[in-house]
Order: sequence, then structure tokens, then C-alpha cells
Amino acid sequence: MKTHCFIALLVTFILAGFSSTVFATGQEITIVNASNSDLYDLSITPTNSTAQGPNALNGQELLNGQSRRIVFPNYDTGVVQWDMWGITCCGEKVKWQQLNLTIAHTIILREGGLAELN
Repeated sequence: MKTHCFIALLVTFILAGFSSTVFATGQEITIVNASNSDLYDLSITPTNSTAQGPNALNGQELLNGQSRRIVFPNYDTGVVQWDMWGITCCGEKVKWQQLNLTIAHTIILREGGLAELN
């Protein structure tokens, strides 16, 4: 009986460690572009960060009215507030600030820096 409990406990610890490793590598979210601008770059960085993150669109555009499921590799479970920086076809920067991505699976980007998180 003690052996079975030990094995069950060991398997639980191994699976828990594996799960945290998987989630630490990236975060999947759906981005809905309702900003009235076509986006050609979308960078997701911790709020108040001075470094720009990688392009989460991977070289693809996200036209107004489109949605796309993305994974951004710089996701850190210790960070709660994130900013998104979009770049339009004309090079204009658009910013959505202080998004809590720990609770969001879908983000609707609106005009004027507004966003809805679901």
C-alpha cells in the first residue's frame, strides 16, 4: 500500500512540474482586430517595459475585422499586466495598455487604445 501511495505521489509531482513547464513556454490567446486599423506587427510586452517584444503575428497581417489565434513566447506567469503595441500599414503605432492576460483567452482590440478581455 505504501508503494502505491509513493508512486501516485511521485507521478503527481512529475505531472505538476511538466504542466508548469508547458505553460511557461508561451500563452495562447485569440486576438480580434476591431480597431479600424490593419495591423502588420503586434508586440506584447510587460507593462512599463522599455524593450519591444517579438512580433506575435509572425509576419502576417491582422486586418480590421479579422481574428487570429496566437502564441507569444515571452509570456511570463509572474507578470499580470501587459501592453500590446500594434503597427499599422502607415507605420502608425497603436497601444493597448495594462491588459491582464492571466484571465483573458480572447482580446478584442478597439479604437483609441480600448480593449475587451474575455
